[in-house]
Amino acid sequence: MRYLLVPTALLVGAALTVPLAPAAARPAAPAAGKTTVDLSLTPTTAMVGTSVTFRSMGAPATGVAGRAAHLQVDAGNMWRDVKTARYDTGGLAQAAFTSTGKGTKRYRVVVRSSGTGALLAQSATKTVTWQKVTWSPTLTIAKSAARVGENVPYTVTVQPTELSPGRRVRVQVKGRVTWQTIDSFVVNSKGLVVDDVTGYNPGLGRYRAQVVSSSGEALATSPIASVAWS
Repeated sequence: MRYLLVPTALLVGAALTVPLAPAAARPAAPAAGKTTVDLSLTPTTAMVGTSVTFRSMGAPATGVAGRAAHLQVDAGNMWRDVKTARYDTGGLAQAAFTSTGKGTKRYRVVVRSSGTGALLAQSATKTVTWQKVTWSPTLTIAKSAARVGENVPYTVTVQPTELSPGRRVRVQVKGRVTWQTIDSFVVNSKGLVVDDVTGYNPGLGRYRAQVVSSSGEALATSPIASVAWS
């Protein structure tokens, strides 16, 4: 039997001529232990002072469980923390937050190392458009005519009702020249102020309610309600 001997150099050369796939065509190996987080905001349009919920899913869940998800807002020249929640064992962190200013704001979630504080993961940015609250107070007096000295009940309702609890309201009567404050209240959990008004002299008493800021500035004024005292 006869054998054909092929030089080893030729075999090596042939192996080297097999074309390799370009780097771009080869799948990239996933980074071992890489932590990723996302962000969702609900709703994406809200009134100033109301709540928006942020949700962040982290992966792998075992890598983020117990870690803090820091919700940050773009403050112009820096990112500022506004809310923190911890990831549960399923990799979910969520919490409600609000804004004291109007406009469209950008948010992101970051996760840091508990030891060094180094950045472990950062979500894509999402936005919420915050709209200014327009207050609308209404003063309702139980009687349009009453005897001098009689206590006449009244109710102040402030819209939007869901934002009014804790808001400060004042009730005023029209004097000879200016409006004078006769009552000042904090709106209750039902969005109401309930009290009574008394006339001390015959004549037409004119009353109004105002929603006021913490500094006493009038934010909104109700229509005038009147009582004829006799």
